Amino acid sequence: MPFLEQRSTFNVRFSLARLPNCEYYRTMTSRLICLGVTASLLLLAACQEDNPSPPPAIVVPEIVAFTVSPTTVMVGESVTYTWALSEAAGAACTLDIGSDGTVEYTPPCSSGSQTHTFTASGSFPATLKVSVGEQVSSEVAPVVTAEDQKDVDATFGSIAWRPVEPIDYGVAEAQSAVVGDKFYIFGGFDSRSPYGCCRPTDRAFSFDPATETWTAPPSATVVSATARLS
Repeated sequence: MPFLEQRSTFNVRFSLARLPNCEYYRTMTSRLICLGVTASLLLLAACQEDNPSPPPAIVVPEIVAFTVSPTTVMVGESVTYTWALSEAAGAACTLDIGSDGTVEYTPPCSSGSQTHTFTASGSFPATLKVSVGEQVSSEVAPVVTAEDQKDVDATFGSIAWRPVEPIDYGVAEAQSAVVGDKFYIFGGFDSRSPYGCCRPTDRAFSFDPATETWTAPPSATVVSATARLS
């Protein structure tokens, strides 16, 4: 029996060097099962070497939530993007504010937030990308609208009122108009008239919003109190 076992071991070793694949090893195992434990162990080791365990699959963290607040701002104001991931360890994050392929930020995924200040008007759908190796997942936040102050002032209902330097003296029932970038007041009843109430005046004034100052253009050629400008 020792001689048979020794001979079997030699035959199996010799056969292993010539066998093309593990399937044939299994065939040899079935044929040489009578040769004992030594042959089986050799064949099992050869199969394991030819069929290594596959590497673990790369799993990209899931973007559970990605949002921004507020969604409407003025140029020069800031918003905050926030996100939540199923797992942040080992992942890399990039934030593309305009979804135009330009990465503005590479924040740590674990931070969960990023503040951005808009320097130009427009609509901005930011994209968050999370990557592990070559595997990438992405999500787009709600669109942020950044408005220019001039655009807001041109829309009735969005005008913000505030006090400015007062005119030199008051008038009642004066007429007004906007010409170019200036505001004009014409005529009305002069509050400083030596004749008391309700004396029409030919004075006119203009207000420049850029400098917030009043100036007095030449007086009107016709005295007007309650006339309507059109």
